[in-house]
Amino acid sequence: MWAAAVFAGVAVLIGIGRSRRLEGAFDPMHPLVFPVIYVAVATLAPVMWIYGRERDLGYLNRTVISEQTPLLMALAVAGFTMGALMQFRRPVPPQIARDGATLALTGRLVFLLPLALAAYGFVTNSVLTRGEGQGQRSLMDSLDAAGFMFAPAAVLLIAAGRSQCKRLFVGVDWLGIVTLVTLLGLNGRRGSAIAIILVVIGVLVRKKNAKSRLLPVIMGMGVLIWFAYSVVVYRSEATGGEHELSGLETLLRDTGSVAFTTGVTVGFEERLGGSTIVAGVLRQAPSPIVNLFLGPPDDTGAMEFRRLFRVDANNGYGYSIPADGVLNFGTVGAFLLPFFFGLFAAWAYSRSDLNASYSRQLVYFVFVATLPFAWRSDTLGSIKGVLYPSILVFLALVMARTFYSYKHPRQQESVHRRPVRVR
Repeated sequence: MWAAAVFAGVAVLIGIGRSRRLEGAFDPMHPLVFPVIYVAVATLAPVMWIYGRERDLGYLNRTVISEQTPLLMALAVAGFTMGALMQFRRPVPPQIARDGATLALTGRLVFLLPLALAAYGFVTNSVLTRGEGQGQRSLMDSLDAAGFMFAPAAVLLIAAGRSQCKRLFVGVDWLGIVTLVTLLGLNGRRGSAIAIILVVIGVLVRKKNAKSRLLPVIMGMGVLIWFAYSVVVYRSEATGGEHELSGLETLLRDTGSVAFTTGVTVGFEERLGGSTIVAGVLRQAPSPIVNLFLGPPDDTGAMEFRRLFRVDANNGYGYSIPADGVLNFGTVGAFLLPFFFGLFAAWAYSRSDLNASYSRQLVYFVFVATLPFAWRSDTLGSIKGVLYPSILVFLALVMARTFYSYKHPRQQESVHRRPVRVR
């Protein structure tokens, strides 16, 4: 594990150098910086704690996970890091104009949906029923899930629409963001709130002519860590649970599901040969629709884990990328699936641009925002968490380009005639 940690540390130094050459300034959200740091810490730290200090982290302890777990965690970190190390040629940004005001307005209108859902959840005290009924999905469940997946995309659209303005967010935007994050925390929905915080950090870092790229990261990460810890404690106390771990141990336990699900999965004799990955790809349509054709989602990684581990659908485990790899391909899967995960991050970053004309230029912002959720989810959840917000971004950008062409028909025609060169 220490070798994997050192490898990740070297990759971070490489990422700092690469971002300086590409952006002209250090980019803390480069795939070799924040994503690698997060993956390394969330994957290695809990296991290092229970093996190095010989102290259990609640459900994560050496009596339930395999002795191969440290090796598998090291392979997962190495796989993701090697994927993120791959370099893609950065194309010249597409020169298609779009109406920024339309983008920002679309973002604000979409933002009302998760805000209303969060307010409803607070009124109905949803923190007490969080995580129940995960094996079943109704139309309301799908609307609820979509609403919170769209929340970071809505914030991203506001920032992209105002990318040429001095301030990415005005007062009403900040008020809405703070209100939604607070309500999500009170509902016990930490993942959605963290995604919003990470989007805010990401766009502030990539703002052109930003005076400091480190300040929003330092402040944002401080808020994020405090928020994550507070929600865990609040959720536990709200449901009558006991809180006996220290602050650091609480955070380590909170990220320990990757080690737990992988460490338990390697003990299963069954290897599925990629079936849960295929199921995750095929089930990207809304659950009420896809379930009519494919039946209940019993073939996904999370549900196969529940079957093999013999627990009910309400246990709260979203599974994890390394575990899904092990479930399908054994030890090599712990490296393989994270590798492609990191490779996608490298590709998306090479296309990223906050002043976007096409949705692929904003995919990386969505990826970073959903990384803490995706890394602790199966293939189905990790893809859907990026795909659905990206579809929303695509539709908004199409509408913004259309509005611009109506407002400035001659200018739009001249822009389309410019040649696009790839270095």
